Amino acid sequence: VIFCISFFVANQFLFFETGALERFATKVTYPVVVVASGVADFIQRRVERRESYEQISSELKLLAEKCNQLYEENIKIKALFKFDSDSKEIREFKERYNFDKMVVCKVLLKSLQKDGQFFLINRGSCNGIKKNMVGIYKFQILGKITEVHDYYSKLTLITDESCKVAAFTSSTNADGIVIGQNQKNCCKMHYVSHLLDVVDDDLVLSTGRGLVFPEGFCIGKIVRHSHSHNTLYHDIDIAPMIDLKTVKYCLLTDLSQTCSAAKFEMWDLYQTTTDTLSGNL
Repeated sequence: VIFCISFFVANQFLFFETGALERFATKVTYPVVVVASGVADFIQRRVERRESYEQISSELKLLAEKCNQLYEENIKIKALFKFDSDSKEIREFKERYNFDKMVVCKVLLKSLQKDGQFFLINRGSCNGIKKNMVGIYKFQILGKITEVHDYYSKLTLITDESCKVAAFTSSTNADGIVIGQNQKNCCKMHYVSHLLDVVDDDLVLSTGRGLVFPEGFCIGKIVRHSHSHNTLYHDIDIAPMIDLKTVKYCLLTDLSQTCSAAKFEMWDLYQTTTDTLSGNL
């Protein structure tokens, strides 16, 4: 080994012409150089491809994030549009009568079963909701708040048997008490004397007695009435003016404290509507 190294060094430094050893070495190292070049090119292409893949992956991730943001904005816009379209009538009614401390609520859950008729709404004590506040949808009384929690409340409907509203008929001024029957869109008006006149399709309005429900708001209309000669009271069936299954939003307020001017305005509206319908018939 020492001799070979010495010979190689002496050949490199003392002889300037190409020798047989160098020619042999170049022939031996040429395949190695070719293979090394191919391996280097392969590794370089792999590195470049990896960098390109990572770059594409990074760009794809950014595009996915932007796409998700656009989806979120689109969903928000659709939700706002849906809320605006669903609550438009409620807001127009609120602006028209301008009641104080009125809150727009969304109905979370509906129970229209025989064991109870109520809504669960998305407002609670954190929003200033209190017991016995009244729920309305446009001119229709829906019921009253019977349970209040932090973030939701229970609105017992007028169709529930525990809900009782002092009322009178708009045309004949017959007094009575409307009591729910735990049936969908059905109530009965009790304690209406047989001496008073009652007609079908007449509006039934609240009297304001009892300090819970306000005066002059609609409870429903008479769909059927009858009277037996051996009884003192009429048998009267009432249906709300709206289908409770379709209610998505409602207004909550302590209507017993509202100004009477709005009530008289609603009463005039009912009278005008009734007169118009009577004239058309």
